Amino acid sequence: MKRVPPIALRPPGGRHGGGTSLLPHPSSWYKTAHGRSVPPGCGPGWCRRNGNFTGTTEEILRWAARKWGIDQNMVFAQAAVESWWRQTAKGDRESSGCPPGHGPGVDGRRGLCPQSWGILQNRYPYEKSSWPGIARSTAMNADTAYGIWRACFDGYETWLNTVQHGQVYKAGDAWGCIGRWFAGRWHTQPARQYVAKVGQYLRQKIWKTKNFRRRVPRLAGRAPGPCRRTSRTAGCRPRGRCPASSSPSRAARRSSPGRPSQARSR
Repeated sequence: MKRVPPIALRPPGGRHGGGTSLLPHPSSWYKTAHGRSVPPGCGPGWCRRNGNFTGTTEEILRWAARKWGIDQNMVFAQAAVESWWRQTAKGDRESSGCPPGHGPGVDGRRGLCPQSWGILQNRYPYEKSSWPGIARSTAMNADTAYGIWRACFDGYETWLNTVQHGQVYKAGDAWGCIGRWFAGRWHTQPARQYVAKVGQYLRQKIWKTKNFRRRVPRLAGRAPGPCRRTSRTAGCRPRGRCPASSSPSRAARRSSPGRPSQARSR
Protein backbone atom coordinates (compact mmCIF):
# COMPACT_ATOMS: atom_id res chain seq x y z
CA MET A 1 0.00 0.00 0.00
CA LYS A 2 1.23 3.47 -0.73
CA ARG A 3 0.75 6.46 1.50
CA VAL A 4 -2.11 8.67 0.37
CA PRO A 5 -3.09 12.15 1.51
CA PRO A 6 -6.14 12.81 3.70
CA ILE A 7 -9.39 12.34 1.83
CA ALA A 8 -11.30 15.54 1.18
CA LEU A 9 -14.24 15.90 3.54
CA ARG A 10 -17.68 17.26 2.90
CA PRO A 11 -18.56 20.57 4.55
CA PRO A 12 -19.57 20.38 8.22
CA GLY A 13 -23.18 19.55 8.80
CA GLY A 14 -25.73 17.81 10.96
CA ARG A 15 -25.78 17.74 14.74
CA HIS A 16 -22.71 15.63 15.25
CA GLY A 17 -19.86 17.92 16.21
CA GLY A 18 -18.85 19.84 13.13
CA GLY A 19 -16.89 17.23 11.19
CA THR A 20 -18.29 15.44 8.19
CA SER A 21 -21.98 15.05 7.59
CA LEU A 22 -23.43 11.59 8.00
CA LEU A 23 -23.34 10.19 4.49
CA PRO A 24 -26.01 7.83 3.16
CA HIS A 25 -24.79 4.58 1.66
CA PRO A 26 -26.87 3.03 -1.14
CA SER A 27 -27.90 -0.61 -1.00
CA SER A 28 -25.15 -1.37 -3.53
CA TRP A 29 -22.62 -0.60 -0.77
CA TYR A 30 -23.62 -3.87 0.84
CA LYS A 31 -22.58 -5.96 -2.13
CA THR A 32 -19.24 -7.37 -3.08
CA ALA A 33 -16.92 -5.67 -5.54
CA HIS A 34 -18.34 -7.95 -8.25
CA GLY A 35 -21.90 -6.74 -7.66
CA ARG A 36 -23.15 -9.95 -6.07
CA SER A 37 -25.06 -9.99 -2.83
CA VAL A 38 -23.03 -10.19 0.35
CA PRO A 39 -22.15 -13.83 1.11
CA PRO A 40 -23.99 -15.50 4.02
CA GLY A 41 -22.37 -14.58 7.32
CA CYS A 42 -20.53 -11.65 5.79
CA GLY A 43 -22.93 -9.10 7.26
CA PRO A 44 -23.90 -5.66 5.95
CA GLY A 45 -20.82 -3.85 4.70
CA TRP A 46 -18.56 -6.55 6.13
CA CYS A 47 -16.88 -7.43 2.83
CA ARG A 48 -15.94 -3.77 2.37
CA ARG A 49 -13.44 -3.94 5.21
CA ASN A 50 -9.86 -4.00 3.97
CA GLY A 51 -7.80 -1.50 5.99
CA ASN A 52 -6.38 -0.29 2.69
CA PHE A 53 -4.90 3.00 3.83
CA THR A 54 -1.53 4.23 5.02
CA GLY A 55 -0.97 7.49 6.85
CA THR A 56 -0.65 9.09 10.26
CA THR A 57 -3.03 8.08 13.02
CA GLU A 58 -5.14 11.18 12.40
CA GLU A 59 -5.24 10.54 8.66
CA ILE A 60 -6.29 6.94 9.22
CA LEU A 61 -9.12 7.92 11.56
CA ARG A 62 -10.25 10.60 9.10
CA TRP A 63 -10.20 8.04 6.29
CA ALA A 64 -12.33 5.59 8.29
CA ALA A 65 -14.78 8.36 9.14
CA ARG A 66 -15.11 9.33 5.48
CA LYS A 67 -15.41 5.75 4.29
CA TRP A 68 -18.22 4.86 6.68
CA GLY A 69 -19.94 8.23 6.81
CA ILE A 70 -19.48 9.20 10.44
CA ASP A 71 -18.42 12.58 11.82
CA GLN A 72 -14.62 12.54 12.08
CA ASN A 73 -14.71 14.33 15.44
CA MET A 74 -16.85 11.54 16.88
CA VAL A 75 -14.20 9.10 15.66
CA PHE A 76 -11.35 11.16 17.13
CA ALA A 77 -13.14 11.36 20.49
CA GLN A 78 -14.09 7.70 20.64
CA ALA A 79 -10.55 6.59 19.81
CA ALA A 80 -9.31 8.79 22.66
CA VAL A 81 -11.73 7.17 25.11
CA GLU A 82 -10.86 3.68 23.92
CA SER A 83 -7.08 3.85 23.72
CA TRP A 84 -5.78 7.45 23.76
CA TRP A 85 -5.07 6.83 20.07
CA ARG A 86 -2.75 3.90 20.83
CA GLN A 87 -2.86 0.93 18.46
CA THR A 88 -0.77 -1.00 20.99
CA ALA A 89 -3.59 -0.92 23.58
CA LYS A 90 -4.85 -4.29 24.85
CA GLY A 91 -7.78 -4.92 27.15
CA ASP A 92 -10.70 -7.06 28.31
CA ARG A 93 -8.49 -9.78 29.70
CA GLU A 94 -10.21 -13.13 30.10
CA SER A 95 -9.15 -16.73 30.59
CA SER A 96 -10.68 -17.84 27.29
CA GLY A 97 -11.53 -16.39 23.88
CA CYS A 98 -7.84 -15.77 23.21
CA PRO A 99 -6.47 -14.90 19.76
CA PRO A 100 -4.02 -17.32 18.14
CA GLY A 101 -0.60 -16.99 19.69
CA HIS A 102 -1.93 -15.01 22.64
CA GLY A 103 -3.06 -17.66 25.07
CA PRO A 104 -3.45 -17.05 28.80
CA GLY A 105 -0.29 -15.55 30.25
CA VAL A 106 1.43 -14.76 26.95
CA ASP A 107 0.76 -11.02 27.17
CA GLY A 108 1.86 -10.50 30.75
CA ARG A 109 -1.17 -11.41 32.90
CA ARG A 110 -1.03 -14.87 34.40
CA GLY A 111 -3.98 -16.97 33.33
CA LEU A 112 -5.48 -14.19 31.21
CA CYS A 113 -5.35 -12.98 27.64
CA PRO A 114 -6.47 -9.70 26.06
CA GLN A 115 -9.60 -10.04 23.96
CA SER A 116 -9.70 -6.38 22.86
CA TRP A 117 -7.04 -4.88 20.64
CA GLY A 118 -5.95 -1.65 19.08
CA ILE A 119 -7.06 1.92 18.77
CA LEU A 120 -10.81 1.14 18.99
CA GLN A 121 -10.41 -1.93 21.22
CA ASN A 122 -11.95 -4.36 18.73
CA ARG A 123 -12.87 -7.60 20.45
CA TYR A 124 -11.34 -10.71 18.92
CA PRO A 125 -14.05 -13.32 19.69
CA TYR A 126 -16.55 -11.38 17.58
CA GLU A 127 -14.19 -10.14 14.90
CA LYS A 128 -12.17 -13.22 14.10
CA SER A 129 -12.36 -12.60 10.36
CA SER A 130 -10.40 -9.37 10.89
CA TRP A 131 -7.60 -11.03 12.88
CA PRO A 132 -4.69 -10.36 12.97
CA GLY A 133 -5.31 -7.10 11.13
CA ILE A 134 -7.19 -5.47 14.01
CA ALA A 135 -4.10 -5.96 16.19
CA ARG A 136 -1.41 -5.13 13.63
CA SER A 137 -3.01 -2.34 11.61
CA THR A 138 -4.59 0.89 12.82
CA ALA A 139 -6.39 1.16 9.48
CA MET A 140 -7.88 -2.33 9.69
CA ASN A 141 -8.88 -1.74 13.30
CA ALA A 142 -10.73 1.48 12.50
CA ASP A 143 -12.17 0.12 9.25
CA THR A 144 -13.69 -2.84 11.09
CA ALA A 145 -15.01 -0.75 13.99
CA TYR A 146 -16.82 1.75 11.81
CA GLY A 147 -18.09 -0.88 9.41
CA ILE A 148 -19.88 -2.30 12.45
CA TRP A 149 -21.04 1.21 13.40
CA ARG A 150 -22.43 1.71 9.90
CA ALA A 151 -24.40 -1.54 9.96
CA CYS A 152 -25.93 -0.37 13.23
CA PHE A 153 -26.66 3.12 11.85
CA ASP A 154 -28.35 1.72 8.75
CA GLY A 155 -30.72 -0.42 10.82
CA TYR A 156 -29.32 -3.91 10.29
CA GLU A 157 -28.81 -4.78 13.97
CA THR A 158 -32.38 -5.64 14.84
CA TRP A 159 -31.10 -8.13 17.42
CA LEU A 160 -30.71 -5.11 19.72
CA ASN A 161 -34.47 -5.25 20.25
CA THR A 162 -34.25 -8.85 21.46
CA VAL A 163 -32.03 -8.04 24.44
CA GLN A 164 -32.23 -5.41 27.17
CA HIS A 165 -32.78 -1.98 25.62
CA GLY A 166 -33.72 1.48 26.85
CA GLN A 167 -35.40 2.44 23.58
CA VAL A 168 -36.62 0.64 20.50
CA TYR A 169 -33.70 0.17 18.14
CA LYS A 170 -34.05 1.87 14.78
CA ALA A 171 -31.83 3.21 12.04
CA GLY A 172 -30.31 6.67 11.97
CA ASP A 173 -29.12 7.04 15.57
CA ALA A 174 -25.41 7.84 15.30
CA TRP A 175 -24.87 8.25 19.04
CA GLY A 176 -26.92 5.19 19.88
CA CYS A 177 -24.54 3.16 17.73
CA ILE A 178 -21.56 4.67 19.57
CA GLY A 179 -23.10 3.49 22.85
CA ARG A 180 -23.80 0.06 21.39
CA TRP A 181 -20.08 -0.38 20.66
CA PHE A 182 -19.38 -0.18 24.38
CA ALA A 183 -22.43 -1.75 25.96
CA GLY A 184 -23.68 -4.25 23.41
CA ARG A 185 -27.09 -2.87 24.24
CA TRP A 186 -29.29 -0.05 22.97
CA HIS A 187 -29.62 3.11 25.09
CA THR A 188 -29.03 1.34 28.39
CA GLN A 189 -27.37 3.16 31.27
CA PRO A 190 -23.83 1.89 30.47
CA ALA A 191 -24.32 2.91 26.84
CA ARG A 192 -25.50 6.40 27.86
CA GLN A 193 -22.56 6.85 30.22
CA TYR A 194 -20.13 5.86 27.49
CA VAL A 195 -21.77 8.25 25.03
CA ALA A 196 -21.45 11.01 27.62
CA LYS A 197 -17.70 10.35 27.93
CA VAL A 198 -17.19 10.36 24.17
CA GLY A 199 -19.25 13.55 23.97
CA GLN A 200 -17.13 15.16 26.66
CA TYR A 201 -13.93 14.42 24.77
CA LEU A 202 -15.53 15.67 21.57
CA ARG A 203 -16.51 19.01 23.13
CA GLN A 204 -13.03 19.35 24.60
CA LYS A 205 -11.43 18.26 21.31
CA ILE A 206 -9.09 16.44 23.61
CA TRP A 207 -6.94 15.19 20.73
CA LYS A 208 -5.86 18.82 20.17
CA THR A 209 -4.84 19.49 23.77
CA LYS A 210 -1.22 20.14 24.59
CA ASN A 211 -0.39 16.91 26.35
CA PHE A 212 -2.54 14.46 24.39
CA ARG A 213 0.30 12.94 22.35
CA ARG A 214 2.76 13.08 25.24
CA ARG A 215 1.04 11.20 28.05
CA VAL A 216 -0.97 8.01 28.30
CA PRO A 217 -3.31 8.33 31.29
CA ARG A 218 -4.91 5.50 33.16
CA LEU A 219 -8.06 5.38 31.08
CA ALA A 220 -11.04 5.61 33.38
CA GLY A 221 -13.10 3.56 30.97
CA ARG A 222 -10.75 0.63 31.56
CA ALA A 223 -11.49 0.39 35.28
CA PRO A 224 -13.57 -2.60 36.36
CA GLY A 225 -17.13 -1.65 37.22
CA PRO A 226 -19.40 -2.59 40.12
CA CYS A 227 -21.05 -5.39 38.20
CA ARG A 228 -20.47 -7.52 35.17
CA ARG A 229 -23.10 -8.60 32.70
CA THR A 230 -23.44 -12.32 32.34
CA SER A 231 -23.66 -14.00 28.96
CA ARG A 232 -27.11 -13.92 27.33
CA THR A 233 -28.65 -11.96 30.20
CA ALA A 234 -29.03 -8.37 31.23
CA GLY A 235 -28.43 -9.16 34.89
CA CYS A 236 -25.31 -8.23 36.80
CA ARG A 237 -23.34 -9.97 39.47
CA PRO A 238 -21.37 -8.07 42.13
CA ARG A 239 -17.68 -7.59 41.56
CA GLY A 240 -16.65 -5.87 44.75
CA ARG A 241 -15.18 -2.42 45.29
CA CYS A 242 -14.12 -0.53 42.20
CA PRO A 243 -11.43 2.09 41.59
CA ALA A 244 -12.67 5.67 41.50
CA SER A 245 -13.75 6.53 37.99
CA SER A 246 -15.73 9.30 36.36
CA SER A 247 -16.58 7.20 33.34
CA PRO A 248 -18.51 3.95 33.04
CA SER A 249 -17.13 0.48 33.38
CA ARG A 250 -16.82 -1.44 30.17
CA ALA A 251 -19.90 -3.54 29.64
CA ALA A 252 -20.73 -6.26 27.16
CA ARG A 253 -20.23 -5.60 23.47
CA ARG A 254 -21.46 -7.61 20.50
CA SER A 255 -19.94 -7.04 17.13
CA SER A 256 -22.31 -9.09 15.06
CA PRO A 257 -25.95 -10.15 15.26
CA GLY A 258 -26.95 -13.46 16.72
CA ARG A 259 -24.06 -13.77 19.15
CA PRO A 260 -24.38 -13.80 22.95
CA SER A 261 -23.13 -10.80 24.83
CA GLN A 262 -19.93 -11.31 26.77
CA ALA A 263 -18.77 -9.47 29.86
CA ARG A 264 -16.09 -6.85 29.47
CA SER A 265 -13.73 -6.30 32.34
CA ARG A 266 -10.17 -5.42 33.10
